[in-house]
Amino acid sequence: MPPTFPDGRLRAAGLSAARIAALRADYDASTPARQQTLRGILASATDETLRTVYEPEGPPPPEPQVPQPVAPTAVPKVAVWADSMGDAMNNDGASLWGGLATALGVETYDGAYGGHTSTEVALYHGGLPVFLTLPNNQIPAGTGQIVIPGIQPTGSYVASQWVSLEGTLAGVPSRLMHNGATNQWLYNRLTAGPVKTIQPEEQWHSTAGSSRAEWAHVFRVGRNNNGGNLTTAEQAIVLRDLTAMVRTIPHGRYIVLPVYNGTNFAAMNTALADRFGPNYYDLRGWMVRHGLAAAGITPTADDTTAVGAGNLPPSLMLDAVHMNTVARRVEATRVAALMAARGWFPTYTPLI
Repeated sequence: MPPTFPDGRLRAAGLSAARIAALRADYDASTPARQQTLRGILASATDETLRTVYEPEGPPPPEPQVPQPVAPTAVPKVAVWADSMGDAMNNDGASLWGGLATALGVETYDGAYGGHTSTEVALYHGGLPVFLTLPNNQIPAGTGQIVIPGIQPTGSYVASQWVSLEGTLAGVPSRLMHNGATNQWLYNRLTAGPVKTIQPEEQWHSTAGSSRAEWAHVFRVGRNNNGGNLTTAEQAIVLRDLTAMVRTIPHGRYIVLPVYNGTNFAAMNTALADRFGPNYYDLRGWMVRHGLAAAGITPTADDTTAVGAGNLPPSLMLDAVHMNTVARRVEATRVAALMAARGWFPTYTPLI
């Protein structure tokens, strides 16, 4: 008699009937090799691990009585707005946006910019209202770059950081750039045209975020503000930038992730939790408690010491700031499971 699906094991672990039924359907549709792998995982995992992975936020949404086909245009998509903590490192391909695309099987948008502050990411996103003053209050006829005094509002910018984004100024398609070598802001229109008189502090428009407003969103910014020294004033800037981006979303399908390290990062995360409530998720805390097990890594003595102190275990770290390849893949799987548990991707069934 062939091995059967371990329904009793999952009931004993406290999983809901709806989740067990979904897992059973996935199991029955799998190849024998994948069924064997799943049985082994379920047999060796603890009850806590099973509940954490398969029902991270409590019972899942009720399964529809009659599954309906979903048109491709209606499939949810995900945009990730982040610094290097959401991007790949060392060309290993293990980015947060890439991991979500793989885990969820949906289109994702790469809004991760290594080295960028929350203000710089918000510039790319377009949610933060930005105002430019051009020399003589005119957009020139040509496409050559001109130096502008700066931009408003002020915020957290890195003098050596290169920023280049496209948008519109007074309806004219344009490029805004920060030269990291000279610490100058530059402007140019994309195509030649007549000189156009504008207002002092004319608003710049970038639509990368608003054009994807109906997507699900993940935000992971703040670590690079003020070189990682998150003073009270800098925390206020992070909150301002995130709030500006979130306000462009006409629904509740977004997640704000914590800062993992740096000076005053814990206070920053408390402020994020207070501001964004249930849309904030303490992924750092989860990685401290469950990251090694989810990655299949046996803790070293240093790992055990770090976890006991509430710190990220060294076996999950690439360096003092960034997670390594396996850890970033675990993070993406965890965030995908969280989104699914909230009903944003109801057809997704996580596999450890």
